[in-house]
Amino acid sequence: MQASIAQEQFERMSGLADAVDQKFISRRVLLRNFALSAQTHRFSDASKLQAFLVAHENALRESFDNVSFLDLHGELVANLNGSAPIGKLNIADREYFIDTFARRAGVISAPYRNRFSGLAQVAVTQPVLDEQGAVRWIVSGSINLAEENFLGELARVKFGRTGYMFILNTKGIVIDHPQKDRILKHIDALGGRNPATARAVAGLEGTTEGMNRVGVYGLYAFKRTAQTDWILGGIYPRAEAFESIDRIERLAWAGAVVLTLLAGLLTLAVLNWQLSPLTRLHEHMKRSHLLASYVPYPGDPSQPEIRDMVRTFDALMLQREKAQAELKARKDRVRSILTHAADAFVSIDEAGAITEWNRQAERTFGWLRDEVLGKTMRDLLIPEAVRPAHKAGFDRFLHTGTGPIVDHRIEVMALHKDGHSIPVELSVAAVRQGNVYVANAFLRDITERRQAQADLAASEKRVRDITNHVPALIGYFDADLRMHFANEPATRLFNLRADREYDMRTALGEPTFLEHAPYLDEVLGGQEVSFEAASALGDGGHYQAHLVPDRETTGEVKGFYVMTFDVTKLKRAEQKLLELSRVDALTQLPNRRWFQERLDDALARSQRSGRALALMYLDIDGFKQINDAHGHGVGDEVLVVFAARLKSVVRITDTVARLAGDEFVIILEGLHQAEESRLVARKIIASMQEPMRLKSHRLVVTSSVGVAAVDAVASDHESAFARLNQLTAEALIAQADQALYEAKRAGRNTFSLLHT
Repeated sequence: MQASIAQEQFERMSGLADAVDQKFISRRVLLRNFALSAQTHRFSDASKLQAFLVAHENALRESFDNVSFLDLHGELVANLNGSAPIGKLNIADREYFIDTFARRAGVISAPYRNRFSGLAQVAVTQPVLDEQGAVRWIVSGSINLAEENFLGELARVKFGRTGYMFILNTKGIVIDHPQKDRILKHIDALGGRNPATARAVAGLEGTTEGMNRVGVYGLYAFKRTAQTDWILGGIYPRAEAFESIDRIERLAWAGAVVLTLLAGLLTLAVLNWQLSPLTRLHEHMKRSHLLASYVPYPGDPSQPEIRDMVRTFDALMLQREKAQAELKARKDRVRSILTHAADAFVSIDEAGAITEWNRQAERTFGWLRDEVLGKTMRDLLIPEAVRPAHKAGFDRFLHTGTGPIVDHRIEVMALHKDGHSIPVELSVAAVRQGNVYVANAFLRDITERRQAQADLAASEKRVRDITNHVPALIGYFDADLRMHFANEPATRLFNLRADREYDMRTALGEPTFLEHAPYLDEVLGGQEVSFEAASALGDGGHYQAHLVPDRETTGEVKGFYVMTFDVTKLKRAEQKLLELSRVDALTQLPNRRWFQERLDDALARSQRSGRALALMYLDIDGFKQINDAHGHGVGDEVLVVFAARLKSVVRITDTVARLAGDEFVIILEGLHQAEESRLVARKIIASMQEPMRLKSHRLVVTSSVGVAAVDAVASDHESAFARLNQLTAEALIAQADQALYEAKRAGRNTFSLLHT
């Protein structure tokens, strides 16, 4: 009956699902033909779409609540229900609009609530393509789900008196339900959970049973639609479905009770006669428990049932004897294993007396088995000073166990027969035997282990002492970047505490961790890595870090060592050497090498910005005669004063350099006009008019200046920028040298300016 009712219910749901699919198919065909008609008109202007809609109103109204045209941006451009919303509604965020545009094919939307009417709707879409096959417009037909010609008629579908049909989608959202306030909400939104609907959402299609959230147990049938992801469900309350069957069942039970009473009277009459063989079997069973070896039941009862019971009892008793023999053999095997065990084994009864003592116990403690049986372990093995505490602890251990076995593993000191102490690892278990606990203990001599631990601790101390006095920061991190070791310098520097656990980020701090982070994948991949970086502590220092992988014997990297050296002094020495290689030792001005770098940079900046630039090439007039007449010492003094005067007349951003001998150069950049270099040249010549006061002489020195000027370039003069970008430092120096030659030929103590 249940299978028949369920099949009928499922067939009704299948028919309803086919009906819903047909409604969608007919509307999609109508909308597709309408879109094809619009496509043949090749509408490029949205203003003509409204009239086109109105012309087809009669055909569209029968199937849709509204039909609209949408442009590629989701804007409403034509509307069957009037032009008021045109230009005011945009549905570009709706999933069905996005899918239609992406697929260039019509879709059926998920149910949604209309923004104006608040009603539950679905939209059926169809694209209108242009001549190239691209989407030009999208036609959207909305369907009011509550309309009588769509889902409204389903409200009349009943299963029994109170059963009903409902619709939800595969996300559990209610699409149609007799309780209208549940529409467009999740099926479990009102609390409670229906396992039947949960199975349907998970993929069930067919029939099942379950209790809904208000406690009604019913038969459920579920069928999915082909056009959408909808699930049509129907509930048939079980009480209604099986009402007639329950009535028949109650009548059957009443008849059964009457028949039982009649049969009981007859049973009482023959009961004593039937029980007599069973009583004899019971007496045999009681006697069998008193015998050392089982004797089978005498005779062969006539009743088949009693005969089967006798045979079964005989078989069970024989199996018990066999099991007891196997148990004894197993105990003998266990005793043999314990006798030859590598650890000392001692069994102790509730009073503390020794009941078992194997050969290894004899070797470990010097006592023979016959010497210790019946004596207490406390008097033989426990040092006298701790015997009271041992007794209290042993009693508590035996009498406070909550389970059948209470296991402890500790390290203690035990006594040898000759009186010396032995460190042992004690594993003891309290085992219940009847109403009391007894103790079984394994004792392992750990003298060698203790010595190995001491040797390991001494080795670790030596390693730590060494690492604490190495002029480096040393640490170890595992593959998860947890810190396991840091030497004393690292502990002090990063303020690490011994009672805390650190990961690498917390231990080193965020700035230092980020400097190491780019190299972690390499070292954890098995590569040794080294790098240099500025100190993240803000002290101006530099360090060099080495990351060394720690490999297992299998080759797997389980962590890495970090060794960091302070290379601040070395870096500063390198910087000093670099500066010395670029500075003239006599005048402390940039030398030729440094000048060349600065000229290249200045020329590049001028080429990018179009600002004016000038290079001055100058020397001291008659410098050779000064050296010949007064000596090279006076000549050097002249060069120093000359350099100082040059620096005093230029800006701090300008570069003054000595090339060789009495040859100097000045780079003037960031000029508004190249002509500004004339003013600087005049200031240089004027600064030399005052006599130089040397240690032993007072000399008047003049200078000749050659200027190569690069004019400023306007931002819109592309050809001028192109010429400027072709200018090289060598060409600029050669032109300045040519200008100096012109100044010398003009009589010296003057300047010459050439434009590039």
